[in-house]
Amino acid sequence: MQSDLRRAVGRLVFARNSTVALNFMPLKDFHLDVAQDASLIMALRSLRETGSRALVDRLRIGQWMDRLALRELTEAIQAVNPTRSDDPASLSVIEVGAGSGPLFEYLKSAGETELSSYTAIGPACEGRRFEVLHGSDTLTFDYAETLPAPSAASSVLVLNQNQAIRYGHGCDLDWLSAALAASGPVVLALRVSLGDDAKRLTVNGHPVPLPAFEAVRRALRESGRSWRLRPIPGFDADFFLPEQAATPELSSVQPETGLLLAVAGAAAGSLPDYAEA
Repeated sequence: MQSDLRRAVGRLVFARNSTVALNFMPLKDFHLDVAQDASLIMALRSLRETGSRALVDRLRIGQWMDRLALRELTEAIQAVNPTRSDDPASLSVIEVGAGSGPLFEYLKSAGETELSSYTAIGPACEGRRFEVLHGSDTLTFDYAETLPAPSAASSVLVLNQNQAIRYGHGCDLDWLSAALAASGPVVLALRVSLGDDAKRLTVNGHPVPLPAFEAVRRALRESGRSWRLRPIPGFDADFFLPEQAATPELSSVQPETGLLLAVAGAAAGSLPDYAEA
């Protein structure tokens, strides 16, 4: 029993003024995502403020950055930065599906550009957590609950579905339509099916529609804008629960999933790992 408790993530309940534990309350699965986001944010802040990589270089922190695709998103954001020619050190970002703000913190720590403004878009409950984690920082930010107007072309619009669905938000949002409606620079991080359209259940119990990669690519190609794409097959595949076969005799064929990074407005030659839609 003791070894199980040591490995569990949760909260011990004590009687007042007592050291004897009365109960152990394990955290829900989605709380683990929040805790890992907060740990990553603190590690990145430590790097930014002290220069020490002791926390950032830990295996679990690195794995979580990979699951959130922070490096890839930052590379794409810098490539579509509309102020790169006038003021390459300045960057304005609007992020839809920001969660607790790990990308916000990573952008502050990247060192290549300086955030001039940042707006997070998400539900009110996430806004309170966002304020707690980032409110004491020197860089001001805005938090809103509705999508920005399509005319906000002076900022990079980041549609971060990969982050949003970890909290169960944005599962019904048409992320592709939001990307197609934007007139300015866009970075889209969308979980897709590499076969037909599918719907999969996350480990947190949220059903997520996965549009077919080929259908998304066709829509982007026919939009009239120059989109560049980078599919990452098998990305964080275990975030989705395996599907059960209809009968025990039939094996369950799992449609392969992946992450699609799509950008509009990238500078020529800035994203060599991307291809035209």
